[in-house]
Amino acid sequence: MPSKPNRRRCVLALGLGLVACREPASSEGACLSPGRPVEEFTMIPLIDRAPEAPPWASDLAWYCEEPPPEALLHGTYRSELIWVDGEACDPCDLERIASLAVTQVCHGEGPPTMRLLCGPIPLSLHSWQRKGCAYAVATTNNCISD
Repeated sequence: MPSKPNRRRCVLALGLGLVACREPASSEGACLSPGRPVEEFTMIPLIDRAPEAPPWASDLAWYCEEPPPEALLHGTYRSELIWVDGEACDPCDLERIASLAVTQVCHGEGPPTMRLLCGPIPLSLHSWQRKGCAYAVATTNNCISD
């Protein structure tokens, strides 16, 4: 196992905009939890769980292995899959995933906030399809929600 790069060299590299230093995240929750294959998603009915849901509320499609947090079960959220191009799937590159999620999902007014759920979601791709990964996000009012 290679040793961690010198912290001073990492700070310099990051300051220059390089991605040469990748230290493992030390804080819990720094990476997305794994997702299920897209064919194995679960529909979570919200009619009984969210009696005060708005009339446009629908069931929640759940792609993650862990159960959904209670904050997503009040009927105003829906889940969507977003696509991140690239050869490798990095569930710890939250900034890149979030920035691409905004362009794919947010159509509302004002600055969006984020709720990334899980991923990558295993997909079967053909050799002619572009390389990349799918991630699940929670959205409300045509914008990603926190």
